[in-house]
Amino acid sequence: MENIVFENKATQKTIEQQANSQENPTLLLISRLKNPEIFEQLVFLYVDYYKQENLKAKSEKLKERIQKELNKRIEVIEKDTPIMNNQEDGGSHCGSGDDLFWHDDYEDCREKIQINKDEYYNDRINPNKWEQTQSITESHEKGHFIRTFGNRYFRKYFCSGFDTNVFPYTTERVLKYSKKHFKVDSINEDHKKNYIGDGKRYLFTGYEIAERMSQLKSYFGMKGNEKFTLKHLAYAREHYIPDTGFDNNMSEFFSAITKETESRFIELINSSGI
Repeated sequence: MENIVFENKATQKTIEQQANSQENPTLLLISRLKNPEIFEQLVFLYVDYYKQENLKAKSEKLKERIQKELNKRIEVIEKDTPIMNNQEDGGSHCGSGDDLFWHDDYEDCREKIQINKDEYYNDRINPNKWEQTQSITESHEKGHFIRTFGNRYFRKYFCSGFDTNVFPYTTERVLKYSKKHFKVDSINEDHKKNYIGDGKRYLFTGYEIAERMSQLKSYFGMKGNEKFTLKHLAYAREHYIPDTGFDNNMSEFFSAITKETESRFIELINSSGI
């Protein structure tokens, strides 16, 4: 691979040298959220959401309320990490509601991190990199608590960087999905359609796209307002999954960033409080 150098002259690090950062992803996330430019991007996006959806648009000091709430939430994710032993204990995307102010009890609306291995995702996780994948998951779920991008506004906004008709699948993954959800030992076209439909509904939401963008920034060790470029994207397409051992639908994510949409993707990742 060519020796790609960051545009930031102060670092003079190649993208390859920056990639697969071993810094803790949650600490990188928090560092970025505290960066004034990133924080302001996030505030602006929430303000625009409330105004476009005509929610609290006439509230006094809307921007100040958003700033205060985000700062409170950042403090919360710095303090601890909710965990669960298995999927039945919780872990739904309750933190990804439409309204940043909708819940007073944070404990009821935070993502939990599953601490035991889930056989359903064995083909998505390299067991030799379990600690690294857990660290990525922790940061991902904490990000949901900050970026509650569940509304159709955020879906439309973030999906503009993707071709949402692209969703690759393998027979093995469709079969595993169908065994779990439909208790069958063979698959047909309906099972494929269900797999693809559920996959798209899950992946192409504002909150899932935003946290995968965040994963990419952390992969390169970004802790402030560093710019993510097309060269970063090209490198990550090839190396992110092998390096981290983690494919939480990242293969489908990368596939949907096409030549036609990648410029918009770069705009979004650099301007959306990621």
